[in-house]
Amino acid sequence: RRKGVLEIGFWVQRTGASRGGTIWLDDLEMAHDPRHPEGLAPEPAPAPLPGDRVSRIDCGADEDWRDEAGQVWSSDRGFHFGRVRRMNPHETFAYPPSPAREIHRTFRVGMTGYGFAVPNGRYTVRLHFGENWAAALVPGRRVCALAVNDAPQPDVDITKEAKGRFIPIVRAIPVTVTDGRIRLRFEDKANHRKLDAREVVPAGAASR
Repeated sequence: RRKGVLEIGFWVQRTGASRGGTIWLDDLEMAHDPRHPEGLAPEPAPAPLPGDRVSRIDCGADEDWRDEAGQVWSSDRGFHFGRVRRMNPHETFAYPPSPAREIHRTFRVGMTGYGFAVPNGRYTVRLHFGENWAAALVPGRRVCALAVNDAPQPDVDITKEAKGRFIPIVRAIPVTVTDGRIRLRFEDKANHRKLDAREVVPAGAASR
């Protein structure tokens, strides 16, 4: 590092036949924060939940927006690694009509997790998925392991649970927070994990 500049070098050597490949530079964005030599920047201090006491994040979105039901979805934040993907507009409308259908327009793939701060208490974490990959027409083509606050959850196989392409599913997971944080952890079992959106709903609060 020199005057706040982080220099990164790549050495690539090919031997024999090449199968091709990609180095995703956006994967580096959360890998190191020069202000925090120990690695990733710390998660923020707990803060009150917004407005209707429901926190909504649209994974992959670069700005906040309001859906047809008046619910505000915040831009993507709190992720560890991963890449943003965007669907073609006509593909978004392949999903059944709903006030928040456009949460499926963008999504994050390949992330190792999400972390965010909330006041201690009981919550429901709602994870929104939908399969848009044409090759994932049968169960088992995209499977990931999931843990919430270190508690393992059943594997996520979107096609198996949705029974089709462009069919949204929601995984609702109750969690009790005692340390001011909720942590999601993902691990690939088949192809790249993906997440379209997530909500944090306090116990007793309604989510439309």
